[in-house]
Amino acid sequence: MLDGMDGFAVDEHFGSSQELLGELCTVWYATRAGDQAEWNDPGAVFKRVREAACEPVTWDPERRRKLDALVRGFRDQREPVQLVLPVLRVVPGREVVLDGTHRAVAAYRAGVPVTLFVFALHGPLRPAMLPDIVHHL
Repeated sequence: MLDGMDGFAVDEHFGSSQELLGELCTVWYATRAGDQAEWNDPGAVFKRVREAACEPVTWDPERRRKLDALVRGFRDQREPVQLVLPVLRVVPGREVVLDGTHRAVAAYRAGVPVTLFVFALHGPLRPAMLPDIVHHL
């Protein structure tokens, strides 16, 4: 149990699968037309890592620059990219990346070997905890 968070626990899982990485959910949103959106925009849809990396979403220039720089750096590495990712398990099989979204999306886009260290927080959720959690419940 986590101090002050009754009913919450953290599970750890490790892997090296691009498929596992691609299935993680992000807190990045787009419209169905592919334009970047905020979580509370009408019609906003969350993107999984694989969608954020590969679909023709019109991300803002700053996000694109960060992703491009990370992709280049990851492709230059000789070792697998190590990603330590805290996630929130909102329902079984759906985990939302809480930190490291740029790195996760870039590693997936780069198509390089990865080593994943995923720490999944889970417990009783309420939409008031994170406003955009309603997209994942």
